[in-house]
Amino acid sequence: MKYLIILLSSICCNVFGQDSIKAAPAIDRGIIYITVDRGVNWTRADLGLPTDAALNTWATKDGVVIAGTERHGVFISSDRLKSWHSASKGLPLNARIISVVFANNLIFVGTHLHGLFYSDNRGNSWLPANKGLSNSNIRALYHLDGIIFAGTDGGLFVSNDSGMSWKLLLNGLQINSMTSQMHDLFVATNKGVLRTSDLGMNWKWIFSQGAIFAVTVDPTDIYMLDSFGKVYKAAKTTYVSIKADIFMPFHYTFRITPGGSQFFTSDWSRALRDVNGTNEVFRANGIPEDAFIGRLLDTPFGVLAAVGSDGC
Repeated sequence: MKYLIILLSSICCNVFGQDSIKAAPAIDRGIIYITVDRGVNWTRADLGLPTDAALNTWATKDGVVIAGTERHGVFISSDRLKSWHSASKGLPLNARIISVVFANNLIFVGTHLHGLFYSDNRGNSWLPANKGLSNSNIRALYHLDGIIFAGTDGGLFVSNDSGMSWKLLLNGLQINSMTSQMHDLFVATNKGVLRTSDLGMNWKWIFSQGAIFAVTVDPTDIYMLDSFGKVYKAAKTTYVSIKADIFMPFHYTFRITPGGSQFFTSDWSRALRDVNGTNEVFRANGIPEDAFIGRLLDTPFGVLAAVGSDGC
């Protein structure tokens, strides 16, 4: 059975434990936590990351996990998440890494205002890959059927030659995220969600009620998160959307992330809930009470949660 798990984190508050004698000791806050029991218990998995690192994006393939940070470049873990090492040679200094994708034997990272870069040596070094790109803010990257898609503030670009050149596919749209099911590609934009079944030759709007921040799918349904935190669900047979307050008990969801055989969303309250099953609530044991959980990634070694110190 597919599961939809709501992962919730505390909203805009700092919790300080006190008693009548002295304050509780400061929490040694982590950056990444891992769970191997569907979110009940979490342990830290951030050895090697800077203590002030903030994760913007990550991806995994063949036992390798790559993470893009706000101002520390790229980090890679290839030892079952026991440690991380910096992998930013060739990238602009302090570049914001906001998207990443594995494509065949290459890795691509998108930056904020510095364009696109690729590595053919598992992140040991990076080279520019911007030929044909007219926008340097690479918000989203996706690889499907041998073709690479790059979503920018100025539209969707496509490469048929492993990222060596790009051509504009959709103009005049801000591309926020992408996902796929079989040969269907779904693209979340500032005007809604588009679907193509032929790698971009033809497109159809499946949601046009406003901007969609993130999109994910399972075999029967598509889930869409708008810019106000509202989640919509639509059956892929009809694409008729239902608002989150009809099919889910929580109204404000921060981010939808595909998680392998399970689906995860993160919200503003620290708990886990199995919506499609028993609706049982789990505590996220091991993650600080005041932690803001921003991103989730399913890996062969467990589910990762990227944690920050505030959610405002």
